[in-house]
Amino acid sequence: MVSCEELRAVNHQLRALNAELMAQIEELGNEVEGSGQVDVHWEALLASADIMLVLLDGEGRLQKYTPRAQKLFRLHPSDIGQPFAALQDQFGFRNEELLGAVGKVMQERVEVEREMMSEDSRWFLARLSPYHSARGNNDAVVIAFVDISKSKETELAQRHTEQRMKLIVESAKDYAIFTLNPQLSVSSWNTGAEAMFGYSEKEILGKQGQILFVPEDQEQGAPVEEMEKALEEGRAENERWHLRKDGSRFYGSGLVMPLREDDGTGPIIGFVKIMRDLTESKRVADDLMASHQRTVEILESINDAFYAVDSEFRFTYINKKAEEWWGKSGESLLGKHIWTEFPQTQGNEAYNMHLRAMQERQALHFETVSPIHGHWVEVNIYPDGQGGLSVYFLDINARKQIEAELSESEERLRLAVEAGEIGTCDWNYPSGDMHWNDVRFRMFGLYPQDRQVNIAEASSYIHPDDLDKLLRELKQGIEERGEHTEEYRVVWPDETVRRIRESGRVVEWHDGKPLRVISVLFDITATHEAQELLRRSHEELETRVEERTRELAQALGRVSAEVEQRRRAEAGRTALIRRIVNTQEEERGRISRELHDNLGQHLTAVMLGLQALEMQIGEITGGKRQSDVPQLNNLRALVDGLMKAGHRQAWELRPAELDALGLEAALDQYTRDWSERTGIEVDFRAVNWEARPSAEVEIALYRVVQEALTNVARHAEASMVSAHLEQSDTVINMIIEDNGRGFDTELNTGRLGVLGMQERLSLVGGTLDIESIPGDGTTLFARVPLA
Repeated sequence: MVSCEELRAVNHQLRALNAELMAQIEELGNEVEGSGQVDVHWEALLASADIMLVLLDGEGRLQKYTPRAQKLFRLHPSDIGQPFAALQDQFGFRNEELLGAVGKVMQERVEVEREMMSEDSRWFLARLSPYHSARGNNDAVVIAFVDISKSKETELAQRHTEQRMKLIVESAKDYAIFTLNPQLSVSSWNTGAEAMFGYSEKEILGKQGQILFVPEDQEQGAPVEEMEKALEEGRAENERWHLRKDGSRFYGSGLVMPLREDDGTGPIIGFVKIMRDLTESKRVADDLMASHQRTVEILESINDAFYAVDSEFRFTYINKKAEEWWGKSGESLLGKHIWTEFPQTQGNEAYNMHLRAMQERQALHFETVSPIHGHWVEVNIYPDGQGGLSVYFLDINARKQIEAELSESEERLRLAVEAGEIGTCDWNYPSGDMHWNDVRFRMFGLYPQDRQVNIAEASSYIHPDDLDKLLRELKQGIEERGEHTEEYRVVWPDETVRRIRESGRVVEWHDGKPLRVISVLFDITATHEAQELLRRSHEELETRVEERTRELAQALGRVSAEVEQRRRAEAGRTALIRRIVNTQEEERGRISRELHDNLGQHLTAVMLGLQALEMQIGEITGGKRQSDVPQLNNLRALVDGLMKAGHRQAWELRPAELDALGLEAALDQYTRDWSERTGIEVDFRAVNWEARPSAEVEIALYRVVQEALTNVARHAEASMVSAHLEQSDTVINMIIEDNGRGFDTELNTGRLGVLGMQERLSLVGGTLDIESIPGDGTTLFARVPLA
């Protein structure tokens, strides 16, 4: 590529050559004229000159020409004396520019220089000069032609190159490209620089380049230091913060190179700087560094021991927990071979798993006994992107012991449930498989057996008239994710029909989809038969009353004895109805007491046992949460479901203490008993409690208090509970407050206990509000208007 300096030098040389040539022509002409041998000397000069010269007389007629000009312009001796205008076509130029130049020289007697292109696309420099002979002849014109085609091609190529370079520079919008003069002022500015720094070309040209540096770099002389380095080493690369027009900063990478004349060997004419905005790259690099640091901090803070090995099983990282386990420092192990440092591990399960993960490049999870210290460990191996492995392992020896204890506890709970004649079902909703306990098998007239039952087989035992309704209710309960209760009939293999009440709840997967349905079953055949007997008795009584009424209507005219007989019959009817109602309430109260005193106590004892087991787990595992033990979660969920089902059955049948003591006395006794059972202090107060409300209101408020205190014992971890009951002329207020851990009401308003309390209060026109802050306790407000 030809530089601008080279083109300027070529043009300069051509001009000097032209001037020298014309001087020589002038000098030779004078010498020839002075000697009086014009023809001889001119002929000799023209014949020997290797230049293209043409001489015109004062009339513009051709007088002389050199052989080179004769050859180039196809001249003939017969053309001597012909007007130059008549020979224009022979000279082969496409325009009349040359003829016009001749006229200008003749008229104005000035020197004229033109660059012209011939018809064959060759370029010539024509210099036309006035010529005065020493003998006073008519003034003439000397035309010298110099072939500049090569230099013109070079010049055009350079111009094209410059234009192309300018386009390239201007199109490089992601790069700032600008030049500085030796005084470090901006001398050129591309669109990329305008976009990067915010200065337009008009604003920045002539300004000092140091305004693009941040103040601290300006104070330290960074702009001058950068240019000095470019002069010394030929280039200067750097990455630093720069300043935009609006005062904002960006991180840029720059390359500075000096500009010199004469193809890079002459004096300095300035500097060129090419910059790229690396702000985003630096942010990403900083984020990666911070992420790496956070990863290291995480690996050092986790309870799991962690180490990493390369593709040849040499240690590349060991965290502090692994150092504690092994009793060796990570520094002493780095770069060492794992099987050399721990030869006792070779050949065991962990060794084989490491080889398999390395070969198959897949993650592996397993539990094994560590040959280093003999404890059970849980191991997770993950292949990394560099061909090595990342290994996490955790001591689970305590967990294994707890699992054994949980297995024994599960067996005890199973025996307790079966002793209470409570059927259970664990329904795997996605697969449709069910696991029944022995009691449920017996409820369906089947022999107890340890096997799974699918939904299709279970449906085959349901009475055909109840099947569709049961499936609809189950579907609705599952879709609403709430507790559900259904009553239906089952048909035994011997065609015996039994009536069942089933209560269940849905266990959701992490994505909200139903995972399992846990339910308990009660055989209510006897209760249903008793209710049916009462219904038939009532119908029979109504029939007899109607018959007797008709008889009395027909005997209005009879004597007073018949009237007395009717009165006695009516009194007997009233007494019978009262006895029937009392019998029904007594039966309900008896069943309620049995559920409350027997099943409730057993399940509460089981729950307290689980809580104690939780505390033991926490002590053993150093604060490990019970949610980390799946089996304990399952037990708690099952017991929780049983307790809720028992409470619900007792509520449906009616609590006996309300009839005997009233709401104030019943709550006072209940809170004292609850405090003794749970060890949580309770402050119960009743204000303005003079008149008892309706039985429906009493039992609703009683159930709310029961459910609230149950939730406190189960979830709150509180040490103090206050329960205030207040009655005015228009409303009953019940406020229950604990100092427990609280919860997020936005996330937990859909809990089953809360929904149950809201439903009970709504039946008597009441409302329920809950205020709770995590870590700051919970307050429950129940309000029931009085008619």
